[in-house]
Amino acid sequence: MMMAKTFVIQFPLLFICLLIQNVLALDSGVCGNLEAKIDQNAKILHEILGKLTAGNIIISVIGPKSLALDRIESKLNETTATLNRHNGILQELLEAVQRDNSTINLREVANGKPAEQSSVLAGLSASRAIDGSVDTYMHTLREQSPYWTVDLGNNYQIKRIEIFNRNEGAKSTGERLHDLDIIVGPSHNKMHLCAHYVGPAQLGAHLIFECENDENARYVKLMIKGTEYLHVAEVKVYAVDDRSS
Repeated sequence: MMMAKTFVIQFPLLFICLLIQNVLALDSGVCGNLEAKIDQNAKILHEILGKLTAGNIIISVIGPKSLALDRIESKLNETTATLNRHNGILQELLEAVQRDNSTINLREVANGKPAEQSSVLAGLSASRAIDGSVDTYMHTLREQSPYWTVDLGNNYQIKRIEIFNRNEGAKSTGERLHDLDIIVGPSHNKMHLCAHYVGPAQLGAHLIFECENDENARYVKLMIKGTEYLHVAEVKVYAVDDRSS
């Protein structure tokens, strides 16, 4: 019999004992042991319930104990299966990355190339985002859809684009980098979305984007959707290194 059921049954027993004690004018100590035992059981029950609820585990002590334990065991098994599945996916991704790195050589192709932006604040021009330093940054005015573009000079098979956010200023300054479209294409008339960043970013954030498909592109464009400043410290574009082919 469960503890809770035993506990519930003992109260009628105490009531009957006290009734007999009063009717027969017995010594008050007759029911003392029984009352003390009930108090002890009540304290034990309270401690157990406290430990169960403290761990966010809610078990009905009125129902069968085995049913509650079965539910916990089932939930643990589901969680374990989910973790194992995710671990398998991560392992596959790791192996895929290792295969790519072992067969494809990449090189950075944006550094020092011609760049332009929608507007310039305080002389912070587009070239500052491809000068090799994360301590300098380009900066537009606050405007609708501010953008920055780099001309790579030739079409490249682009694999990865990295963006370093401005690393100085207030917290809210870094958070201006949000709702960012990364657009690529072989010409200004044939640009399409490579990736989108919701944000917001933090000061000095290092953001890495991989185009869903291998992109043959000459131009890379960053554009914020909405009215905002655009200021980034550095943009790196990595393409397949085919110089040896």
